[in-house]
Amino acid sequence: MSFRPDPADLKRLREWVSGPGAQNIALASAAEFQRRDKVRERQHKRVVHHRCSYCGKGSTDTLRVCSLCKSARYCDRECQVADYKTRHKAECAGFVHPPFTTSFLTEPLGDDKYPQDPLFAKGHLNGVGFWVSVSSSVDCALQTLANPLRPIKDPLEYNRRDIRMLEDPNLGVKYKARTRNLLTLQVLVQNRRKDGKPVVVFGARTRVLTSETPTVTQNVLNGRTEADRITIFTDGGRGAFGTYASIAIAEDMFDQSPRLLITNVNGTVLKEGVPLPSAVKNGPRGIVALHPGEFALLHMQFRIGDGDLIVSEWDALSCLRALAVPVVAPYDPAVCNTTSLDASISLKTDPVSGKLIDELASPGVTEVRLPFDFYAAEAYYEDLSEKGELAFIKSHRGEKEAEAWAREHAEMAEHALQTMENIRRLGLPADELNSMFELARNMVSGRRD
Repeated sequence: MSFRPDPADLKRLREWVSGPGAQNIALASAAEFQRRDKVRERQHKRVVHHRCSYCGKGSTDTLRVCSLCKSARYCDRECQVADYKTRHKAECAGFVHPPFTTSFLTEPLGDDKYPQDPLFAKGHLNGVGFWVSVSSSVDCALQTLANPLRPIKDPLEYNRRDIRMLEDPNLGVKYKARTRNLLTLQVLVQNRRKDGKPVVVFGARTRVLTSETPTVTQNVLNGRTEADRITIFTDGGRGAFGTYASIAIAEDMFDQSPRLLITNVNGTVLKEGVPLPSAVKNGPRGIVALHPGEFALLHMQFRIGDGDLIVSEWDALSCLRALAVPVVAPYDPAVCNTTSLDASISLKTDPVSGKLIDELASPGVTEVRLPFDFYAAEAYYEDLSEKGELAFIKSHRGEKEAEAWAREHAEMAEHALQTMENIRRLGLPADELNSMFELARNMVSGRRD
C-alpha cells in the first residue's frame, strides 16, 4: 500500500534520515569503498613485478609492451621479436588476452584461486575486441536503482536520494527503485585494427539477449517497468529457435539517463570533476572513439527479474544468452556524426509482418554479439549456488572478508530494530507504519554493498 505522510511527519522523518544512525551506515559504506581501493593498490604492487611474456624472466623495471594489445610485455626487443613469430602474432590478432589494467584483472593474483574480474563473455569483429565480466558485490547480490552506479563520496547523498523518493513515492514505485534486480556488467573494449583507423562504440545502445526459453524470458521480464526498453521475439529471429527478449540498459530515475559509466580509458581511472579524455565523445551515452591500441572500460546495468526468483549475479547470468554492442569500425570522424548516429540506432522491421527483427537497421553500424559462457559462470559461482553466500565469500574473498560480511549483517539487524522504534514515534496508523518500516528496511539493506 502506498503512503503519503503529511508535511510534519515528513519533516520528522527527514530529520531522522539525516541523523547519526543513517549517516553511520552511509559512512561505513564509503569506508568500504576506500578499503577496497587500498586492497586494489596493494594488488597492483604485486602485479607490477611483471614477467617477460616470452622468457618468463621477472623484473621490477618497466618492460617493453606490445603497442597494439597492451597485454604482452618483454625484457628486450629480442624477446619481443621471438615471441611475435612463435605465438604473439596469432594471440594479438585473436584478442586472446585483454589489455593490462588493474581495473580489470582476469587472472588470479598471488595465491588467490579466483580472479577479481572473471571473464564470462568475449569476442571481436572488424578489429574491435570485447571482454565482459561482472562488477560484483561481496555476496553477489543484484543491485538497486536507488543506489547510484558511481560510488558516492558524500554519504549524505544517499539520504538526499531517499528523501526525494519519500517526497514522491510514485517515483520509487514506477522504477521499482528498491528492488534488487540490476545486474552490473563490466565491458572492456579495445581497438586492434592494423590499418591505423579509429573505431567508435555506442555504449548506451548495448543490450542483453535472454535465453531462448519462454519460462526463462518471463522470469527475466517479471520486474519490467514502463521505463524499460524491451523487445520480445516470439518467432526466433536471426536463427534463434524460441522466445527471447532484447533488454536495453536500465534508465536512472534521477537524471533520466542510462545506468552506464565509463570508468577507465587507457589505464587511467576517470574521476568525477576531472576533464574527460578526448576518446570520450559523450560520457552519459557511453560513446567512445578509440585509436589502435586504445581501450576503455564501461560499467552498465540491466534489469533482470523482480528480485524474487532471480536474486544473485549467477541467477541473472544463467538467464542470458549474449551481449550485443553497436560499433562503427572503421570510424571516419569527418563523415560520421556520433550524436546523430547514436540517436538513429534501432532494430529492423520486417516489411511483411511489421514486426521488429533482431538486427540493426542503421547503415554502417555493426553489432558485435558476445555469447555468455554459461559453464564459466557456473564454475565461478559454484560455491554460491551449492553452499551459500558465506561459503562463496570465504573461497573467493578470504576469511577476513567473510567475517566482515557477517558482522555487517549483524549490525544491519540491530539498525533495523532502531529504525522501527524511530518510525513508531511518528505515531502513524498501522498500515502506514508497515509501509514506512518496509521502506526503512529497504533503505538499510540497499546500502549493504
